[in-house]
Amino acid sequence: MVLDALANAGIDVVTMANNHGLDYGPISVPDVLAAAEDKGCR
Repeated sequence: MVLDALANAGIDVVTMANNHGLDYGPISVPDVLAAAEDKGCR
């Protein structure tokens, strides 16, 4: 998963900002935030 790859690369801060964030509907952003929380990201 992308979150694992970022952590393995030593990256500990990222942002998510783009004009396509909601292309997959209203669940897309909450889904990404839930995946990050599951990995211990805050």
